[in-house]
Amino acid sequence: MCGRYFIDTLPETIGDAFDLIRVPKLEVSYNVAPTQLQPIVLAAEGERRLGPARWGLIPFWAKDAKIGNRMINARSETVASKPAFRQSWQKRRCLVPASGFYEWKKVAGGKQPYAIRPQQGDLLAFGGLWDRWENPEGEVVISYSILTTTPNDTVAFVHDRMPVVVGPDRFEAWLTAPADELQDDLKPAPNDLLRAYPVSRDVGSPRNNRPDLLDPVEPAG
Repeated sequence: MCGRYFIDTLPETIGDAFDLIRVPKLEVSYNVAPTQLQPIVLAAEGERRLGPARWGLIPFWAKDAKIGNRMINARSETVASKPAFRQSWQKRRCLVPASGFYEWKKVAGGKQPYAIRPQQGDLLAFGGLWDRWENPEGEVVISYSILTTTPNDTVAFVHDRMPVVVGPDRFEAWLTAPADELQDDLKPAPNDLLRAYPVSRDVGSPRNNRPDLLDPVEPAG
């Protein structure tokens, strides 16, 4: 799964990468956790828009927002059939800007977190799904999930899943093409795209959100 990621990329870089007409103010986060509001890119009225959404997809038919707490990821192998995701897979896909993500490797005495980020540049786009939910008081909540797939060689020694990474040449297709044309986009990212290195166990607490979480450390175990 992908349970934490980080985004410290400059807003203008994000705007250029996604060809956005408007880029709202963005908050840096070195430790994005589920249920937090983070930016996503979607297609609306012929343009790409960036706006805040809650991490953890709440299906439009849900009776309670708490269902989103366990919907932070959608497995690419079953996304077309799962009731919570299948409509979004067909009609409501998004791109999730990220500078990288964290995964945890099992080691003697616990788990060692790793930061996984691009070899070059400082921005990734995760393949995501979004939905619109209205609570009993009439408040509208936009929420999203990150699609996951099997790992590439860079990630496999840490974890058995990784986020779906959408290349810039596939942004438009991901947002607008029929879902049955996107199977190749669900494959693991190229092995040379990413690098992984151990970081502080402090990243395990969402209360910790500071730049040094991304500093390399000596691995435990």
